[in-house]
Amino acid sequence: MTDPIKGSSKLPQPTEEKTVFQPRDIQQNVRVLQVEDTKYIRDATKSFVEEIQWIYTGAATGEEALKIYDPKAFDVIIMDIHLGKGMDGYETTRRIRAINPHQLIYSCSSNPVDNSTNLFNGDIPKQGIRNALRGKILVALSEKKA
Repeated sequence: MTDPIKGSSKLPQPTEEKTVFQPRDIQQNVRVLQVEDTKYIRDATKSFVEEIQWIYTGAATGEEALKIYDPKAFDVIIMDIHLGKGMDGYETTRRIRAINPHQLIYSCSSNPVDNSTNLFNGDIPKQGIRNALRGKILVALSEKKA
């Protein structure tokens, strides 16, 4: 193919190499608290969170989450809604919001979530935790720090 401007048969090639986006290139050591009653979901999330060099803490109940919650300890919370016995994810989130109204909290459920009161910063389907960590949570953290 001939370049119409230079008359050359070779078009200029970009000199910079393209790099693949990696969340860890943007932020390392993001501290994630997941409140989830299903152990295998906690284990799967923990595995992926640690794979991208973030720090994972899991809680099986709302009560356990409130015991370990410290406003300075977590960058983001992934909150299941249906937590079995005890308080649900809505009530746990309300109590965390009473302590820190600016905490990033994403609901995570297999069922539709009522966010009419804007209790959550967003929602993550249980099947989409991996992609959400790479996408919407990373963007929200970047915007929060800006």
